[in-house]
Amino acid sequence: MTNRKLSVRRTTLADEVYSHLRDSIVTLRLKPGQMVYENELAASLGVSRTPIREAFRILSAEELIEILPQRGVKISNISRKKVMDAWFVRSTLENEAIKKIAETWNPGDEYCRRLSGELRGMIETQRKGAAANDYRLFLVSDIGFHNKLLEYFNNPTLTQVVLAMRNHVNRVTSLEQQEMREFDHVIGDHEKILQTIERNDVPGAEQALRVHFGRLMANFQKLVARYPDYFVD
Repeated sequence: MTNRKLSVRRTTLADEVYSHLRDSIVTLRLKPGQMVYENELAASLGVSRTPIREAFRILSAEELIEILPQRGVKISNISRKKVMDAWFVRSTLENEAIKKIAETWNPGDEYCRRLSGELRGMIETQRKGAAANDYRLFLVSDIGFHNKLLEYFNNPTLTQVVLAMRNHVNRVTSLEQQEMREFDHVIGDHEKILQTIERNDVPGAEQALRVHFGRLMANFQKLVARYPDYFVD
């Protein structure tokens, strides 16, 4: 993992350490099964052990790490069952959201016009990430695209549940992008989702999202077969 110093107010330090470690796990900079240690992380990030421990506590609750007493911390293997469960919950909730978004989208509304611009900007950032083989940039833009759509839906409870479901699925998404390089397909999916929303095509938006989510599941077992040491269950 590339070293970098964190410099923020102490009240936000644990949150930033948590976000940094979670991002490293989701994008597979920290590999499933890899061991990490408080002292080494504290030194590499330029922080004390206290925010590291606070971040570990949250990551453990999210089942992204396993704390091994007297040994260190192990990055959790990817649970196949948890991925399938999370994928089902996420796809079900986002499907309902996308139908409502497409139904209520108003192309003449200033907020919708601004949001369209932001979504297209994220798609363009994905293109840049694909051209540079920057998997992290591509994944962050992918996540941002879906987050921005949920922002329009304006249901904090649904958004919170979906975000909680994503970490495990996004680890597989990251592996898929690095291994199978389906950048063009993902970008095309996002373009189709946005186009159908902008013309209030509810069935089209629902179908576009179904195809988008189905793409990951179609590759899931291939990834499990290629990287058996990454997965459990």
